[in-house]
Amino acid sequence: MTKYYLEVIKEGISICLDSDIRYHHHFEIGDIIYINMYSDKGPKVVFGGYAEYDAEFTLDWDKTSSARLTVASCITKGYLVDITKNVDRDFKLKQLGI
Repeated sequence: MTKYYLEVIKEGISICLDSDIRYHHHFEIGDIIYINMYSDKGPKVVFGGYAEYDAEFTLDWDKTSSARLTVASCITKGYLVDITKNVDRDFKLKQLGI
């Protein structure tokens, strides 16, 4: 498993947390999304440090023309940016006391 950290840089994306009641968590600009990438299960969004959901995002959920997006398409369309290197760097600097 590989961990990725993605920052939301554009409004409009959400993820379905409960399909029975169609509950979507809406991301705000500046939110950090934690992704666990599995070789057998694919990408999973992590909430609360332990709950994992399929990394299938919904664009404009509250509009009549919503669309489903993968992690890659969210990055390509400019909704998310990969900040994994920055997070890893900051963690290592904290360990060194810098």
